[in-house]
Amino acid sequence: MKTRTFITEGQKIGERQFIAEGQKIGKRQFIAEGHLIDSGIFSKILNTILEKGGDYTIQKFQVGKKPDQFSSLEITVTVSEAELLQEIADRLTDLGAYEAEVPPAQLKSAEKDAFAPDDFYSTTNHITEVFFNRRWNDVLKQRMDAILVWNGKNFICTKLRDLHKGDPVVCGSDSIRVFPPAVIKEHDAFSFMSNDVSSERSGSIAVSRTV
Repeated sequence: MKTRTFITEGQKIGERQFIAEGQKIGKRQFIAEGHLIDSGIFSKILNTILEKGGDYTIQKFQVGKKPDQFSSLEITVTVSEAELLQEIADRLTDLGAYEAEVPPAQLKSAEKDAFAPDDFYSTTNHITEVFFNRRWNDVLKQRMDAILVWNGKNFICTKLRDLHKGDPVVCGSDSIRVFPPAVIKEHDAFSFMSNDVSSERSGSIAVSRTV
């Protein structure tokens, strides 16, 4: 079933202070997909950008017509202060958005046991994927406040105490995609997500995300 374009390119929503063209020193484009309206994620994305001092332009917003269809948002974030952009990006990642032009995951080696790089990505308990080797990779052993370690084949949530010297650690959130339960909820099978989600189930969810 086709979806309709609800907001046209360049159209903006909400009352806010616009950043003058000459003051815009940074911008990034983000994509969010899922049950964005009834979950409240759509408004949270917009409010987060504004509360953090940024501005936005909605490039496209497609709304699924049926309960089992996902909505899709493409939004450009602009800021007048460079440091705000990463702060906003980190928060949008937690809400399930990801960058339109995703860089490969940045890996840094742990300098010693139980010691992570300063900018390591701290996980949530939501299903997570990492963009690496030109594809999205499932995260295994999902848990909150863990470190993502690449073992040469998979990304594994690892407790700080279990981190070993030389372990490749994911740093920053630019290559991260998170699936909050409110965004990916489906009738029956997907209405509740626990921490012990298998990689097979994660893969089926990723497939079902296509509208």
